[in-house]
Amino acid sequence: MSYFFGAILTVFVVILTAWVQHCYWAKRDKIRYYEKEEEAALSLIEDFSFLSYKRLHRQRRKLWSIKAEDSEQAVEKAYSEVVNEWNEKLGVLLARIKYSFGSEAAWEVEYDIQRGFYILNNEVRKLEREIFSQEKYVEIEQRLNVLGSRIVVVIENLMLKVREGRFSTFPIERQVCFGNRKRLSCSYLLARLFGLG
Repeated sequence: MSYFFGAILTVFVVILTAWVQHCYWAKRDKIRYYEKEEEAALSLIEDFSFLSYKRLHRQRRKLWSIKAEDSEQAVEKAYSEVVNEWNEKLGVLLARIKYSFGSEAAWEVEYDIQRGFYILNNEVRKLEREIFSQEKYVEIEQRLNVLGSRIVVVIENLMLKVREGRFSTFPIERQVCFGNRKRLSCSYLLARLFGLG
C-alpha cells in the first residue's frame, strides 16, 4: 500500500513540477516578448525624433541662409535631401506609430508635425522668392521654435506611453516552445525534483 501511495505521490509531484516549469517558461517568454516590443517602440521614437529634428535643423539652416542672402548650393541640397528623406519615410513612420501607439498619436504626428513642416516649408520658399522681410523672417523663426517644442511634446507623450506600458503588442496566444522538450521525461523531472539534474 505504501508503494502505491508513493507512486501516486511521485506522479502527482512530477505533474506539478511539469506544470510549474511550463508556467515559468510561459511567463519568461511573455517577458522577453514584451521587452522586444518595448525596444521596438523606443526604436520607433528614436527614428521619429532623429528625422524630425534633422528636418527642423535643416529648415532653420535654410532660413538662416536666406537671411544672410547666401544661396549656398550645399545648404539647398542638404535641405532638399532631408525633405525627400522625411517624405519617403513618413508613410512607414505613421503606420508604425499607429500600430504601436494608436490612431491619435499618428494623427498628432501627421496633423501637427507634418502639416507644420509643410506650411513652414511653403513660407520659407515664399520668403526666398520675395524681397526679404525681417518681420516675416522672425515670424517663421518663431513658428519653427513652436514646431520644435511641439515635437518635444509628441516625443514626451510617446515616451510616457512606453513607460506606462500603453503601447500595442501582439498577444501571446501561441504555444510556448521548450528548448529541452525532448528531455522532458519522468526521469528528467524526478532528477530535477531531487536536485540531481
